[in-house]
Amino acid sequence: MKRFTTQLALLIGILTLTNLPSNSFSQVKETIYYLADTTNVGKQNQILEIGKEGLTYYAFYCKCIPPYDSYLTFVVSDRNYFEQVFKDVPTKKMLSWRELEALASKYWANFNNKYDFYIIEKLPKGYKMNKADLTIVNRTAIIDFVKIEKPATDSYKKKVADSSTYKLTEKGINVNFVNLSIKVFDTDGSEMRSSIGLRDKKNNPIMNFFTNEKGQSYVQIFETDNIGYITVGDIGYDRLSIPVGKLKNKNILLEVKLRGQSTSN
Repeated sequence: MKRFTTQLALLIGILTLTNLPSNSFSQVKETIYYLADTTNVGKQNQILEIGKEGLTYYAFYCKCIPPYDSYLTFVVSDRNYFEQVFKDVPTKKMLSWRELEALASKYWANFNNKYDFYIIEKLPKGYKMNKADLTIVNRTAIIDFVKIEKPATDSYKKKVADSSTYKLTEKGINVNFVNLSIKVFDTDGSEMRSSIGLRDKKNNPIMNFFTNEKGQSYVQIFETDNIGYITVGDIGYDRLSIPVGKLKNKNILLEVKLRGQSTSN
C-alpha cells in the first residue's frame, strides 16, 4: 500500500482550511456525502488514508487537483468541528469515489463554497459523520536553522550569544491565524519534553503548556494582538524566544534544538 512521504506526513499535522474565492456570497450550497470505509477494504485496495495528526484528515491517493503534486485531502477544521455517531449507516445518498473525484477535479477552486461535504467514517462498531473541507496544498518553503540570542538578565537589555537553534518550515496556504506544530529535540537529536510559553509584547508570561514525551505539541492562536513571543525551553537548557510576527497568518512546523546550559559557549 502506498504511504505518505515524510513531507506530506509532516504537512498533514499542520494543515488548515484554505480561503478559496467565492463567486457569490448568496450561493446556495449543495450537501453531499461520502462513505469512508477502510475497515472492510484490504490495504492493497485502499484509496484513502485517515489520520488524526493535529487535524483530522482524509487523504485520497489521487493527485487530481492543482498543483498536482499532493494527494486530494479533506480536513475537519477545529472551528467547524461537527461530529455525529451512529450505530447503523446513515440513510444518505453517498457519492462514489469516482463521483467525488470528478467534483473535486472540476470545482476544486470553489468546492468549499459550492458544497457542504460530509464524510461518514466506518468504525469497528458504528459510523461517525463529520463536515470536511477541501484543502489545497502549496509547495513547502523552508527557513533554515537560525541562531538566536538569549537575554543575560530579566530586563532583556543585555544579550549574549545563545547556542539553541530552531527551524521554521512553512507549509500550505497562509491563513488568518497562527497554526503551529512543535517538535523539540535535545542537543544529540533525541526527542525531549519541553515547556512552551506565550508572552505579551513586554515579555510578561500569559500562559504555559508542555509538549508530550516525544517533544510534540500542536497549537492554534486565533488572536495574536496581545502576544509578542513564543518561548521554548526547560530547566537546564537555553530558552528560545521567538517573535510571533514570524509565525502570524502561517501554517508552521517549528523544530527546536535546545542546548544544555552547561555546554553553552
